[in-house]
Amino acid sequence: HVEAKNEVSLSAFSYVFAELVRYTQQRVNRVDVWEQRLADVGYDVGVRYFELSAFREKNAKRDVKLLPLLAFVANTMWRSLFGKPAELQRLDEDEYMLVEDENVVNKFISLPRDIARSGLNCSSFAAGVVEG
Repeated sequence: HVEAKNEVSLSAFSYVFAELVRYTQQRVNRVDVWEQRLADVGYDVGVRYFELSAFREKNAKRDVKLLPLLAFVANTMWRSLFGKPAELQRLDEDEYMLVEDENVVNKFISLPRDIARSGLNCSSFAAGVVEG
């Protein structure tokens, strides 16, 4: 019995993500609209992936408390989607942040100079995943 790994090669991910970035750029005049489109796609991915991850977990109990839910997203989901867990940092009593030093969605994206200067951040996709 051979068990398959549920991993996608980094080159395949970067190619598909670059195409997603190119697709979301269509008919966009402003960077904030472009980032929102990336976040919207990430939201859809996050909703579906959360359901899939919760289904795959042995302990199918769903947490509705904030901290266990964020821990699940930072560890289980983030590791599965991006290859390593995110660090969960507490900023305030009810404010948290997921931190990753080198996000894979920004690692292999090369933008034209004028767009790079405008401040496009492809991590909007990852923010959408978390929102979902």
